[in-house]
Amino acid sequence: MNFNFLRSFLVYFSIISFILISGLSAQAQKKGSPSAMPARASSSVNYRILANYDYIMTNPSDLNNFGAGFTWGGTTKAQGSFGNMNGYTLGASYLAGSGFLGFEYSYGVQELTKTTVIPTSDTIQYTFDYQTMYALYDWVFNRGSNQSFELGGGIGYALKYQYHMIKASGSTIEELIWQANPITFKIRAHYNYHFSNNFRLRVGATYEYATSSSLRADSSHPGITINGVGIVSGQNMAVNGQDVKVDISGLRLNAGVVVAF
Repeated sequence: MNFNFLRSFLVYFSIISFILISGLSAQAQKKGSPSAMPARASSSVNYRILANYDYIMTNPSDLNNFGAGFTWGGTTKAQGSFGNMNGYTLGASYLAGSGFLGFEYSYGVQELTKTTVIPTSDTIQYTFDYQTMYALYDWVFNRGSNQSFELGGGIGYALKYQYHMIKASGSTIEELIWQANPITFKIRAHYNYHFSNNFRLRVGATYEYATSSSLRADSSHPGITINGVGIVSGQNMAVNGQDVKVDISGLRLNAGVVVAF
């Protein structure tokens, strides 16, 4: 199956499901239905493992402006800008009270297209990737035996939060990495359809707060300059003495599966 088609399908499916979550939850609360109250998902389910595809919508304008400010070889600026990333989430949790307490690993990445540095055959490419570990709690709201809603949130730590500037000249590759390890947060809402007590479809939306006031160079790169001065290891990513804020906070649309036991 074409990946772009699959991604589009998951995005639209997630949007529709999130609207249904909001509408059905409001309706249930208005009627005062007992099924809308937090409840144990199942007396025979104590643990779960989940896997999500994440479509990440973000707009790191300061980061994009920083990259656009570089002129490579005195002639060329790299093309493209960061916006919509792809990612995934893997997690495990156990039943604790009216919901699930657990840990999750999340990954997000975007690679911009390579730009040829005129008049050479050298190329430059910008990429951004980050990996986080989260501790979260999700309250469960049952609606019958084959569907449930969840509201949750948690705190995380960025194991990797990196902006890469990759210059390739033939077989020689120079990669400058600007990096940080910020604390992150997320809140989310999901709908689960229970195909069985042990296998469920999960769709929904997450808002993630992930920002860093400064990134630092991983190593020295005398051949890559800012204002005529080569990059030094540990140097802050800055413009005119002002650190560049890198904010990739945004909405994640999620679609995945849950195995419960």
